[in-house]
Amino acid sequence: MENWKKGEKMRISTISLIGSDGQAYITVEINKPEINENDLYKGGLFASFDMDHKKQCTKLYTFSYSNGAPYGFTKCLKTFKDEILSSDECLKYCKEHFKNGIFIPGN
Repeated sequence: MENWKKGEKMRISTISLIGSDGQAYITVEINKPEINENDLYKGGLFASFDMDHKKQCTKLYTFSYSNGAPYGFTKCLKTFKDEILSSDECLKYCKEHFKNGIFIPGN
């Protein structure tokens, strides 16, 4: 949690490498999770941008954590056809479309 800058509302949490199957993902922390007594994430809200480089599309999902494991993945909230988003674009999209932890659909 020390990577949060003062006043920061959201941040990039994870950027994966592209796998041999063409899949990659970027995770944005929307709301900070708590750390439980075992130093594991609990709660919070995360946006997962799943990129398929073979199909040239990006899909957006949200999830939280329970005892250090991700859970509660949503159905796909948005599909960006013919587009692979960069980490900066993912963060910008989240800042524009998540207000108080609620997804506001739009372009």
